[in-house]
Amino acid sequence: MTDEADEWYAVRCVFRWTEADDRPYEERITLWRAADLDAAIVLAEAEAREYAENTGVTYLGLAQGYETGEKELTEGSEVFSLLRESALPPEEYLDRHFDTCGEHQHHMTGGGSWASRRWSSNPEGPNGARRCARRRPPGYSG
Repeated sequence: MTDEADEWYAVRCVFRWTEADDRPYEERITLWRAADLDAAIVLAEAEAREYAENTGVTYLGLAQGYETGEKELTEGSEVFSLLRESALPPEEYLDRHFDTCGEHQHHMTGGGSWASRRWSSNPEGPNGARRCARRRPPGYSG
């Protein structure tokens, strides 16, 4: 049971799918109501170990927490934010960290944008749209 003074925290944990053919990595962000960030991370890591055991993935031991500062979440509430320093220009930054062409995604109906969901083995999206329109930056090693 949680105290009404508890706030919401988000924790991102990273996993490796060891039984899938392409052995992808997975980032999961879970929400926790806890007394503080440390308590939220303890809860998230316990859930991460259980998730790994139940799904046949490996928890890689990385948990990044975010304090929402909110006691109640509403539509549009920010649940995770991470600042990363980088000298890369914007296009290369996105290519390197977010749009590597290795993401498992599918086209959202009606939205015209790509969402992080599993896609079929077909490299073409709906209506012939490319699954990944970005090129990897020069010197990218994966």
